Amino acid sequence: MKKVVIDMPKVITVRNTHHFGVWSKSLIIGVVIAFVLTAGSVGTALYFIHQNNRLNSEAYNFWLVRALYPDVSKTIEGKLAEDPNAFIQQAEKAMVKQQAIIAAEAEAKQAEQQQRAAKQRQEKIKSEK
Repeated sequence: MKKVVIDMPKVITVRNTHHFGVWSKSLIIGVVIAFVLTAGSVGTALYFIHQNNRLNSEAYNFWLVRALYPDVSKTIEGKLAEDPNAFIQQAEKAMVKQQAIIAAEAEAKQAEQQQRAAKQRQEKIKSEK
C-alpha cells in the first residue's frame, strides 16, 4: 500500500481559466450590435405604424366632413390657405375648450349619479325603520 501511495502523483495541475479569443470577442460584439439594431428597428417600425394609423384616422374623419359638409370643408381649406398658423391656433383653442366642456359634463354626470345613489341609500334606511 505504501508503494501505491508513493507512486501516485502529488500535484495535478488543472487549468481553470478561460479567456475569449479575438474571434469569440468579435462574434459576441457583433451579436450584441445586431440585437440592438434589430430592437431599434422594430421599435421604430411599431411607432411609425401607430402614427400612420392615427393620421389615416384623421384623414378619414376629414374625408367624412368633406363628403357630408362640403361648405365647411371649403371654409377650412380657404382659412388654411390664408393664414395657416392663426387658423391652427384657433382650432387648438376650440379643441381645448371642447375637452374642458366634455370633462365638466362627465364630472356633472358622475356627481348626479352619486347624488342618486345617496338618495337611494337614504330611502332604503328610512324604509328599514
